[in-house]
Amino acid sequence: MYTSIGEFDAQAKPLLGRPGSDGVQVVVPWGMLEKEKNHYDFSAVDQVARQVESQHKKLFIQLQDRFFEPPARLPGYLLTDPKYAGGAAPQLNNDGPVPGPPGSVAAQWNKNVRDRFQHLLKALAQRFDGRIASVNQPDVNRHNEGQDSLHL
Repeated sequence: MYTSIGEFDAQAKPLLGRPGSDGVQVVVPWGMLEKEKNHYDFSAVDQVARQVESQHKKLFIQLQDRFFEPPARLPGYLLTDPKYAGGAAPQLNNDGPVPGPPGSVAAQWNKNVRDRFQHLLKALAQRFDGRIASVNQPDVNRHNEGQDSLHL
């Protein structure tokens, strides 16, 4: 199963107990986990993890650092502190800008942005070691995120 953290209770939770379900992949935006620099809020992930664990299923976190429509759900400090040079870039496709309001992607090529993302990964690992089956990122080569998963 595949869902966003905000849709977990309505979409995935009712299906977790089914015999054919091994677990769920939950999309979590970076900005939801790090509201301020070095201040992490994992309460929503912890709540989902407890529910998934209670069903003896696996939890996969898709840590979202790119968004196909505004607003960018990245930590605010990345977008405002000059150290991060804007922190994000507008989404483009092979033909240029995406029609309509552009989405964005975290500027992972900026060493300072990449370092912050790595700090988040370390914090997730410390908090959820052994409780999460994996943490992944969306495939940057596909426009349709979640293409390899069942989308609820």
